Amino acid sequence: MDYQSIKKQAHENRVPVGWAIQQREMYCQAQIKYYRDFIRAEHESKAVSHLEHRLRAKHIEHYIKEIKFWAWELTKLNPDWNKDGKHINRETIAQAKAYPIENILQQQARNNQVRCPWHEDDHPSATIKGNFLWCFVCNRGADTIELMMNLHGMTFKEAVLDLAGRG
Repeated sequence: MDYQSIKKQAHENRVPVGWAIQQREMYCQAQIKYYRDFIRAEHESKAVSHLEHRLRAKHIEHYIKEIKFWAWELTKLNPDWNKDGKHINRETIAQAKAYPIENILQQQARNNQVRCPWHEDDHPSATIKGNFLWCFVCNRGADTIELMMNLHGMTFKEAVLDLAGRG
């Protein structure tokens, strides 16, 4: 969750924004401590076998990813973290994926069928289901983000920001 999401929920629930942010910070910090404690425990215990040693290394790798996630969550609690609109998060990605794929294709779907954007197509050979495009001729598929990347040579971040800005 980012600052704006928490601010909105705080207003909806009639609680002070500062208190809501503080609660989220404490939760994120508790999660980081929780995973650091696991890492410490993994380092302190003695591996009996090579397999057990490898499993513990995998666990530590997972715990490090979790710590990075919660640290990232902490950075998003700053009210200025995305003022320039150049950062993406889960909400931005969800917005981009929700953008109607027909609008990217610039063609009207008929019975969820459209002409394929990847090959010459006289008759519709691609189908749209759940805002996902799949061509049965060339066996290619894409969601809105991937389609923008393919058709316009954009990076993932560029496609997400472009689509989220349209919606």
